[in-house]
Parts: sequence; C-alpha cells; structure tokens
Amino acid sequence: MNSESNQREVEEVMESIIGIQRAEAPPFLFTRIEARLRNAQRVSVPVLRWAVVSACVLVALNVGVLLNTGTEMPVTESSTEGSSIYGEGGVNYQLY
Repeated sequence: MNSESNQREVEEVMESIIGIQRAEAPPFLFTRIEARLRNAQRVSVPVLRWAVVSACVLVALNVGVLLNTGTEMPVTESSTEGSSIYGEGGVNYQLY
C-alpha cells in the first residue's frame, strides 16, 4: 500500500511537468550583466592595490617599532621612591 501511494505521487509529479515551458529572459539581460561585471573588475583593482599598500605600511611600521624598542625598562618615580624606603641599594634579589 505504501509503495502504491509513492508510485501515485511520482506519477502526479511527472504529469505536472508536462505543461512546463522554457523561461525567457528579458532582452539584453546578458549584455547588462556582462557590463556590470566589467565595471566591477575595474573598481576592484585599485581597492586591492590600496589594501596591499596599507598592509605593507603596517608591517613596515611594526618591524620598525620592534627593531627600535630596547629591552631596558624605563625608571619611573615610583621605582625611585621604593629604593629610598628599602635603603640605597633597594631590594636584594640575590638567592645565594
């Protein structure tokens, strides 16, 4: 019974496609789409150039900052005040 109902549904679907006609596109639609694609390519190239140039500038700035940054810690007022509390030598971190 189940296979019979499935078979009927398949036949109904197949019969429903008998009257189908090919869809027709409006005239000059393809040429309009081609024109938009051509214009889109012209716009995207300068945008891509600016993106690459800005990325290179950012990388160059980051490398410059990393190379010019020293490893020494700057002495601030709070660190000099702490040394006066613990004596002139500050805190002794020597373990042995």
